[in-house]
Amino acid sequence: MCVRKACSPIALTGACTLEQHDASHVLIGRGLVDQDEAFTIGFTAGASKNTLAEVEKDVYKTALQSYDEPFAIKGKDLLAFDPGAKAGKLSPCTNIHLIDVPELRDRKLGELRPELGSDIDILLDLYEMERQIIPNTPASIRLPINDRKQAREAGNMYRSDMCAVE
Repeated sequence: MCVRKACSPIALTGACTLEQHDASHVLIGRGLVDQDEAFTIGFTAGASKNTLAEVEKDVYKTALQSYDEPFAIKGKDLLAFDPGAKAGKLSPCTNIHLIDVPELRDRKLGELRPELGSDIDILLDLYEMERQIIPNTPASIRLPINDRKQAREAGNMYRSDMCAVE
């Protein structure tokens, strides 16, 4: 299914290139396991200027579940899509899926996040909600919900081990 590719004639809200998707992971402080993928995809869809309709959420989730293994996102991991979509919708960060990645490569995350509207408090609130919905997974355990003051001061929302695939 091509619903997540920006160049697709049937692209959904928030569809982007792989490079833009990977940059979104970094900008919102998410790792690489399936739960992180679901959150990041939800965030980019929710943060787009176009309203993310409930039917689009369902199509996204169906598409994510129907990918060939090992790329399919199913079960508990898929539950992270909705908090991601909500975080994207509430965030002042709009159209993150359209960012010009080459132009941003030499910039520091602490400068980029506020400039692009990546709101640390909104993300941390939704990370906390996600941890309650999906407790005790490697992705939930490492979500930085207890480090709010430090995250705000540093402009950094994750620990250095966050991108480790477990």
